[in-house]
Amino acid sequence: MAVTTPFAAMPMLVEVPAATAYRYDRDVLEADLPPPNFDNIRALLVDEKAVHKGHGYVTSVLNADTGELLHLHEGKKKASLEAFFENLNDEQKASVEAVCIDRNGAYRAVIKEQLPDAAVVYDRFHLIQNINRAIDKVRREAYLEADAEGKNVIKGQRFNLYRNPENLSNTGEVALSYLLDINKKLNIAYVLKDQFRLVWTYSKAGWATWNTPMSRSNTIRLLPMTITRPISGQAGKGHGDQRHGV
Repeated sequence: MAVTTPFAAMPMLVEVPAATAYRYDRDVLEADLPPPNFDNIRALLVDEKAVHKGHGYVTSVLNADTGELLHLHEGKKKASLEAFFENLNDEQKASVEAVCIDRNGAYRAVIKEQLPDAAVVYDRFHLIQNINRAIDKVRREAYLEADAEGKNVIKGQRFNLYRNPENLSNTGEVALSYLLDINKKLNIAYVLKDQFRLVWTYSKAGWATWNTPMSRSNTIRLLPMTITRPISGQAGKGHGDQRHGV
């Protein structure tokens, strides 16, 4: 029942307080759940999750191939991830080829120390989030520079700039098309964002390095904030040194 029913809803089904159901479920898991398998791990997924809104975070580590939860630790600092590697011997560490993380610098520092030969892969969600933040900064700067007519065109376009072309409504497509026609910087930013999406369609390692205008030019530096700083990690499924610095 605990698998499909929230603990808060337990009292409506059985005469057991939610706190009691939680403790029982925890005790059963601790008694019956087998220990995690740390052998032959090819890739890891590391992430931080909020326990409750407005409360603390936990660091989770999963086996990328099986989805098995390997580690859950309070906090999102170096120590939270270092505690995971304390459970691995040298042979188990050596089998890890890649680790997927967000842009958390603390996680990256631990991985480079514990797994110096493993590839660091930045997850897609946070890279797109960085792109959108940069585009929004370009949008706000363009708004400040625009005359009254230009401000009226830019106003309300934030989410149209975030959306992929296939997700735009007819009205949104018309409005965005007009905006991109009259504002060069926003046009470049939007095109680069759309080009970046192609990284996840590549099936060969070299394509991520050579096949897009983003990786062959410095035009991406028109996008401010985190995009202007090169990184040595990889983007999602892409391979090789990512020079576009998202």
